[in-house]
Amino acid sequence: MFELSEVEKNEIERKSRFGIKDEDLNYLFEIVKFLYKKEVVDENGYIIIDDKTQKPKLVDSLRRSGKPKYTHPYNVAAYLYNKGYSREYVITALFHDVLEDTKYTEDDIKKILQNYLNRFSNVVEGNKEEFLTTIINTVKCVTKQGKISRPKAPKLKLKNKIVINNIEISEITVHELLEKKQIAINVGGKLERISIKDINISDLTDESQKELINYTRKLRGYKVKMPDYINGIKQSEIARIVKVADRISNLTDFSPTDDSNWLDKYIRETEDDFLDLASGTDLEKDFMNAIRTATLTKDVKEHHENGDKEELIIRD
Repeated sequence: MFELSEVEKNEIERKSRFGIKDEDLNYLFEIVKFLYKKEVVDENGYIIIDDKTQKPKLVDSLRRSGKPKYTHPYNVAAYLYNKGYSREYVITALFHDVLEDTKYTEDDIKKILQNYLNRFSNVVEGNKEEFLTTIINTVKCVTKQGKISRPKAPKLKLKNKIVINNIEISEITVHELLEKKQIAINVGGKLERISIKDINISDLTDESQKELINYTRKLRGYKVKMPDYINGIKQSEIARIVKVADRISNLTDFSPTDDSNWLDKYIRETEDDFLDLASGTDLEKDFMNAIRTATLTKDVKEHHENGDKEELIIRD
């Protein structure tokens, strides 16, 4: 159960980092930040107690980029706020990943929002219970956990090293194998892009062939479930807008240090499964620009090796 100590409550009162004029949203964001913290343990695995709070010492959980995880819901919420969306949208955006990315539950969110509505009773017009229920149900609607999880694509090893253009290849990705695209190989500090059209499933080790079969089975299950997930989101305008804003934020938060295969997978998933969700909304233009930005980031990543920009030599 989520519970703040007096020290933590005082810390929240002193801060206003949401960066907008509304005091209630600044306050709520400071509360949400605590949901994305994790307990600190020592070298023996024991939880360290904070001297001030007498509770487990906490630090920010980090995203793939190295930024605190709470920056993502902040960015999504701030984006919608600046677009002029109402509090239902902004607050849903603040909580949209809580059930998926933290240990906290629907009841914890409900308790936080009830306290919020008690403290800032004038910010919501109409039925406050309906307001709270709408946000809770929308957060559940956009949550994938327990509904759907995209399988992780394995690296595929070849039975024997294959030499193409005097370059040895010992493994490839699932996407490279199935799409028959070019592959970037580091040769003498430079990336060379070569065709892999002549590599087939039979060239894989027995273990990699089994991994590929298992992956494709899981992927079929994922693709069967994904339309149901998207259709569920389409039933709620708030869920739809928050999910599109979530994708925009993730796509524009990539950096050249991210894994290019992971970037490629996320971009393809966005195009395959979320393009229709953004279509016709006032966020559609930003959504398409975000895909282009992420694609450019991926291309830059593939042109770099160890953080240094290298010349890309293309060989057919």
